[in-house]
Amino acid sequence: MDQHPADVASETEARELDVARQALFEARIGLIDEALTRLERGEYGRCVICRKPIPEERLELLPETPFCVEDAAREQARAQ
Repeated sequence: MDQHPADVASETEARELDVARQALFEARIGLIDEALTRLERGEYGRCVICRKPIPEERLELLPETPFCVEDAAREQARAQ
């Protein structure tokens, strides 16, 4: 029995979302691993670019972040 085109589209969309979620998950795991390495080296909590301390509030929200707010904005702008 053939599937209705709308069903096929829904399944395709669901697969694409799964792939996107997996990529985001893997990227975040990579950031967490890097943060753990910085922690072991005594460098956790400092921006990897400017070396300034990352505010505790930011680390509470994004404990894996390698950047201060300013450098994160620059990195994001550069990536676009």
